[in-house]
Amino acid sequence: MEQKANKRKWSLNLFDLIVIVLAVLIGAFLLYRSMSHGPDTDTSASGTVTVRYTVQLTRVLESVSGDIQMGDVFVDGVKKYTMGTVQSVTVGPYVQITSDYDNETYRVAQIPDYNNLMVELETKCDESSTQLLADGGFLVRAGEIVAIKGPGYAATGTIVSIDREGM
Repeated sequence: MEQKANKRKWSLNLFDLIVIVLAVLIGAFLLYRSMSHGPDTDTSASGTVTVRYTVQLTRVLESVSGDIQMGDVFVDGVKKYTMGTVQSVTVGPYVQITSDYDNETYRVAQIPDYNNLMVELETKCDESSTQLLADGGFLVRAGEIVAIKGPGYAATGTIVSIDREGM
């Protein structure tokens, strides 16, 4: 008899009910917000435009600098999105600011065997009021640090300028 008296059934109390209702409401709100107000749901698209943008590739070996040719297709090294087609390549020296401890100044030093490259890419983009999304899925944003892959080479750099068609 004592064993039956010690066993209590679990039942909902007011606190448990409030916690469950709040969890369901928060979940419903987050689901609604992600479906209707996400960053990629901007429906005010103005259409497809041709975009030319420049990527500055830093500290590229001299041997790789000559491998990048017009017509090469760059691919994002992380997400494997197509970034665009190479239109032009400008090669410059790789320079670095160093400290001159003897004179207590800073100097610009050219680093041998390395180059900086300014590569201009062209791609078709879906333009909206908030973003440029390349046909390959790559999001084009100025200041974005990118890792690129091309046929036989790879490098990192930054998108430094964007030129939209007709602007």
